[in-house]
Amino acid sequence: SHLLDEFSELTKPGFGRFVVEKLLRHVIGQQRIRLTELIEQSVPDLACHQSGCAILGAALECGDLADRCRLAEFILEASDQIAFLVDTKYGSSILTNLLDLLDGPGCQRLLSLL
Repeated sequence: SHLLDEFSELTKPGFGRFVVEKLLRHVIGQQRIRLTELIEQSVPDLACHQSGCAILGAALECGDLADRCRLAEFILEASDQIAFLVDTKYGSSILTNLLDLLDGPGCQRLLSLL
């Protein structure tokens, strides 16, 4: 899809969260795999600005459970940005989703970073 080719543009302030959320809800097959990979690869960049955090929040709420769990692990790996991420407008829902998606040791590690 042409939209996926423009993923970096979607992550800028504006309607990125809305567009990514709609894509997560409706794309299938290879496009879904590609979108998931793009989000996972972009976690460090997304986690350092408000609109990127909105996209991560949408991705943690939409899509396959396995994809959401894997994304939670990617976010946890960006541990130096956790404090910023949970302090954004979307922070409480992101934190709740992370706690729901991570396993016991992951939750403990997350809480130790806050």
